[in-house]
Amino acid sequence: MHIHDLKLQFDRSILVFITLTILVYIILGCQPVYSMEASIVNYGYGVVLKLSNSSISSVGVVSDSVFIASSNNDVYIVYINVTDGTFRVWNRTLPDKVELLALGGFNSSYVALSTVGGEVLVIDLSMEKLSSIRELLKVTGHKSNVKKVLLDSEHGILLVLDDNGLLYVYNVLSHGRLEIGYRGIHNGKLVKTIQHYLNITNITSISIVDVVLRVDYYECRNSYNYNSEYTLVRGLISTYTYTYTFMAILNFTSAPLDYNILYLTLLPTQISGPMSISRFTGRDILVVSYVDRDVIKWIILKRVENGILNYTPVTEFYYPILGTVTDIIMYHSVNSVYTIVGGVDNNVYMFNISTDIYGEVFNFKLEWSLPINPLAGPIKHIDLIWAWRRLEYNIMGFILVTTPKTTQLVTLNCGLPLWIQEHGLPVVGEVTDVSVSTTGNLIVYGLSDGRVFILQGLKRHLYAKGLPEYFKVKVRVLLNNTKPLVGVTVELLDELYRVVARGLTNNIGEVVFYTTRGIYYVRVFEETLGEITGRVIVGFRWSIDPVLNFKLYNFTVEIICEGDPYGIGFGKGPIENVEAQLIPLEKGLPVYKGVSNEKGVIVFDRVVVNGVEKYIEPYVREGKYVLILLLPDGRVFERVVYVNSSKTLEVKVPASLETLVLKILDEETLEEVYPVKLMVKHLASGVKGVLLVTSENSTLKLPRGVYELKVLAKGYKPLTRNVSIPGITVLYLTPVKYELTILVVDEFGSPVNRFYTIVSWGNWTTHKSGINGTVSFHLRPGLYRIKVYSEGFKPSSKVIEFTKNTTVNIVLYYPRYKLTVNTLDRDTLKPVTAVIEVLRGDRVVAKLKPPFTTIILPRGVYLVNIIPEGPYPKRSVEVTLDSDRELRILLSRRPYTLRIIVRDEKGIPLSGVRVVISNSEVVKGRTRANGEFSLNLPPGRYIVRVDYEGYTSVVREVVLNRNVMLEFKLKPTIQTVIARLVMSNLNYIIVVVVGVIVGVVFIKYVK
Repeated sequence: MHIHDLKLQFDRSILVFITLTILVYIILGCQPVYSMEASIVNYGYGVVLKLSNSSISSVGVVSDSVFIASSNNDVYIVYINVTDGTFRVWNRTLPDKVELLALGGFNSSYVALSTVGGEVLVIDLSMEKLSSIRELLKVTGHKSNVKKVLLDSEHGILLVLDDNGLLYVYNVLSHGRLEIGYRGIHNGKLVKTIQHYLNITNITSISIVDVVLRVDYYECRNSYNYNSEYTLVRGLISTYTYTYTFMAILNFTSAPLDYNILYLTLLPTQISGPMSISRFTGRDILVVSYVDRDVIKWIILKRVENGILNYTPVTEFYYPILGTVTDIIMYHSVNSVYTIVGGVDNNVYMFNISTDIYGEVFNFKLEWSLPINPLAGPIKHIDLIWAWRRLEYNIMGFILVTTPKTTQLVTLNCGLPLWIQEHGLPVVGEVTDVSVSTTGNLIVYGLSDGRVFILQGLKRHLYAKGLPEYFKVKVRVLLNNTKPLVGVTVELLDELYRVVARGLTNNIGEVVFYTTRGIYYVRVFEETLGEITGRVIVGFRWSIDPVLNFKLYNFTVEIICEGDPYGIGFGKGPIENVEAQLIPLEKGLPVYKGVSNEKGVIVFDRVVVNGVEKYIEPYVREGKYVLILLLPDGRVFERVVYVNSSKTLEVKVPASLETLVLKILDEETLEEVYPVKLMVKHLASGVKGVLLVTSENSTLKLPRGVYELKVLAKGYKPLTRNVSIPGITVLYLTPVKYELTILVVDEFGSPVNRFYTIVSWGNWTTHKSGINGTVSFHLRPGLYRIKVYSEGFKPSSKVIEFTKNTTVNIVLYYPRYKLTVNTLDRDTLKPVTAVIEVLRGDRVVAKLKPPFTTIILPRGVYLVNIIPEGPYPKRSVEVTLDSDRELRILLSRRPYTLRIIVRDEKGIPLSGVRVVISNSEVVKGRTRANGEFSLNLPPGRYIVRVDYEGYTSVVREVVLNRNVMLEFKLKPTIQTVIARLVMSNLNYIIVVVVGVIVGVVFIKYVK
């Protein structure tokens, strides 16, 4: 908006601030009128408008006169009246903070809003009247936080992606919805397609990570729209063992009734960068772009009929880029799709994927990269301003690059950057969001201080005028950058590949054309070299006269036979008289022919042009070809080659092989003998080698000829024979035999007198009887099983590998019987814990301890030693084991002596002391004169009580498991102590008593 449109005036030296009055308006009821503070900034080309006290989170330009902004819970729709320079604002406060804002397209009245509470609202804006704003759709109850919102106003489709990976697809008009992704109820079609097309089974879950709509940006158009017919999604497929990353193109225009899957593929990694989708104008060819780590990738998709999916990939391109890509924008024309990329490395890139008029050949190149001011911070947004002005053939446009602190405007001319200018904002606060109209008539910046910066109209001096109508184009045609081509036809084509002019090169290889400003193509044709095409930009200061160069290389092919499949070298070497052709895979290249010489080298000295074969110098043009080789034996080989340098390409072809059916048999059993080592020698060339032949590969494939075969097999004598290939040959091998001696002993090392021996190998068996522990056999090498039988012993067997004279020891074991030993108390018959030793002769064969008192032993005589715990004596029992035996050993307890000594407190023995010993029974007694009392008692726990008149009784507990002595010291009672005191001081007491009596008598007498 110009300064005169806003009715704001300023002097060059003094900036005047004027308060704009916002008109009273009514939106769905009476709304308050409040004034808006505006300031003129950026040399009179912008206005700052205060909307909120909080940061502006997002802005969106709906048309040249309407934009929408959000701040916290508030939504502002601003109508700009260019005529009277006023603003009208429609405001609504939502229950939660507005988080995301999505437009349905430029000049589309649909706008979608989402809040942090999960509510999504779609409103229909009026381009002129505030009263026409109405709510189309309001949805809540999403299972997780809303991550992304997209809106297709043309088809009325709303897409909502939450943090769980569930994609909701709503129809704004019918209010139905689809759920695809994490626990989506409409995953069935997607799951079946994944199982059928990607061959992934046992799918446990599918989650959607990102989703974008195709934006139909078209060169020179002043509008764009989002198209849900081509929805690009990226997600994860989880199985029980692995997680896959996939990308798909879905068609949601029939939602909520159905959706279609147009394309599906797996990605190598879990990519996290931006992605985009576009197309070639008027062609059914899609271009998908995405970022994988530090590489940008493009996939070209063409429509197919009667396939599982509607699109199939035809080619891919990629470009490495430093840093992280933050934004991707794609726009298209008839023969090109342009990709504009911005990232944290502060560079803006433009890539071009072009095709020919047939849509068959695709080319990729980086058009340009432009550095942005690094002090402004990393690039956040890239916006296209589709103010394309056609001044004759001068097509102009702009790219708006936004960083946190500033924006920069890149002016384009025919797709190439003319200049870059700063759009620094003279306000406090950083740029939070930017939105532009495709016409360039309205640019709105959201600021962190709650204001918006409104810029209307681009500067007029950005458009060049008065450019000349015709320009000179000089085309030069060279051979290998040095030799000019004379008399060659050169054609000048426009963008639709229509011939504008035609001419022949002069003696220095040049031809001159005059044409208007624009983009052209130059095509050159030479009957032995083919066709070459170049692009030329005419009428600009960077325009360069094209030089078309036919690059020729000395390209030859060497044909080498690989020989036999075993790598020995039979038939290996160069092949003569091989006819070769180079069929071009790129348009404009001729067909080359050649024949190999005695060294197997093919020189391409003939070319086919319009069905006529001509001889040329042996040089080949740069390009991609199919190499077709016709061998003398009639075999044909094909290979794709790319000629880009002078070189000799080595091509190895397999040899022509014949079959030798080989049978190797044992001359005695007539059974097949495998594996064998086969030494093969070709008698004509002397080449020889070694093969390992088994039953699976006994049919050999070798070149035709006579060979010497030497067979070496384990256990057989060598055999040499000459054979012819092809053919069938049977070879008989003679086995080698050795002596096998078998020594048979019992388990104690004594020879067994009589026994019977069976030796077997597969189904073959022989047998002999042996005496005195030995027997012998003469056998061929092999794997044998030996079985020995003898009366009174268990049979024994052994498997051996027999390769020489061998002695084998076989041990026969006696029958085993079970011996069980139980130790019991003789009186109570309760088990007694004991260690049990089992001896055979002087050798201890086993030690048993409860609860494991059973053992399996050979037949014989054994001595069983019982070593009990506690008061039991040891016992030994001899047993003859010729059947299962159970020994029941009864043990008697040993008595122990309990000795009791009783003394007084002075250590003097006390006699006659009463002793009471109680257990299950009570034993009483008295101490002798020496104060002792003793008796023998069985083991156990006893209570001992000692009583003596005048002394305190003592009670003690004792465990009797050995001879025990108890000593008691008795203390006198208090009565005994007093009596002893009185008796010891009796004389003194009498004297005192007598004195007292005399005193009393004397006193009475005196009175």
